[in-house]
Amino acid sequence: MYYILIFSVCIFVSIQGCRENPEKYFGYGYSLSNKTDDLHIVGPKCNIGEGPVINCKSNVQFITMKEKPRMKIYDKYGLWKKSNREPEREKLFNAIKYYDYWIIDMPVDSVYGPYQKAEFEKKFDELNLPDSLRVDK
Repeated sequence: MYYILIFSVCIFVSIQGCRENPEKYFGYGYSLSNKTDDLHIVGPKCNIGEGPVINCKSNVQFITMKEKPRMKIYDKYGLWKKSNREPEREKLFNAIKYYDYWIIDMPVDSVYGPYQKAEFEKKFDELNLPDSLRVDK
């Protein structure tokens, strides 16, 4: 009996670990996770975006997300070359106002993005999403 209990606990812990200890579970295998240094969205097949997530909203079908894509910004603005010290690079990163936007249709596993704000707004309207999913309110 003792071994069955231990075995059951191990299986439960293994299954829970597959969700990467989500900060929020949206459904359909999508969750908001802080497993890495940056908050990001994990999908059933892969991570969505680079993170960190600045804002996200969801309903039973869609997730909308605004993120500040760390690697893209580091490359685009040359932050790797400007400083070899992490605190200084982080300060430069935080000062840059560059964002990517995403829309995720969870039931059909469709991911739209990354978009810049104007493209995101166009797709948002095209999909007829409710105002409650706007990430820049």
